[in-house]
Order: sequence, then C-alpha cells, then structure tokens
Amino acid sequence: MTETILQLLGGESVIRKIVPAFYQKVFSDSALVPFFEEIDQTAQINKMVNFLRAIFGEEDLMVNLRDSHEKLVSLGLNDSHFDKTKSYLKLSLVELNVDRNIIDKIMEIVESTRADVLDK
Repeated sequence: MTETILQLLGGESVIRKIVPAFYQKVFSDSALVPFFEEIDQTAQINKMVNFLRAIFGEEDLMVNLRDSHEKLVSLGLNDSHFDKTKSYLKLSLVELNVDRNIIDKIMEIVESTRADVLDK
C-alpha cells in the first residue's frame, strides 16, 4: 500500500508545526492580510490543519473549496494571492526540513486546488 503524503510527513503533528510557520508569513504579508482581517486566526489555523490533512490523505475530511473561498474570491482573491500563499507554504516546508521530493508532491497537490479555491 502506498503511503499518503500525511504519512510521509510524519502525521498531523508535523502539519501542526507547518501551519503556524505558514500563517506567520501569510499574516505578515500586506497583500494577504485584508483577506484575514475578520477571521479568528486560531480558528483559521485549525481549518488549515484539517485542509492539509484532507489533501494529504484523509479524504473524509475534504471540504468544498469553492464554497469555503467564495467570500474571499468576491473580495478579490486571485492567482497572485494563491501564488503567494503557495510560496509561503513551500518556504515553511523547506524551513522545517521536509524532504524535497515530498515538497514537490505537496506543491503539485496544492496547485491542483487552484481552480476550486479561485472558483475558475
């Protein structure tokens, strides 16, 4: 049986290290901050942990990305914002010494969500 990305990473505990590192960058970016002004940051971190668990192998956790990002798209969320968040995730993975092959797989998975996140 093939291991999921979640298993290759080392489980949820590793995701719980990645997500705060990721959001530290996102919440410091003036182009992204407006999308999070009215959002509870702790709740957002927990949502992202569940989202990553889902796309990395726990299919039963999947959410409708179009619905969950609808308000953000109406506020102007676009490809440039997606690219920034994707780059911050990659940087966080590198900083936490995640294997390069796993990072590449994760970036492919994240890219595969672009159309749904941006409602294209």
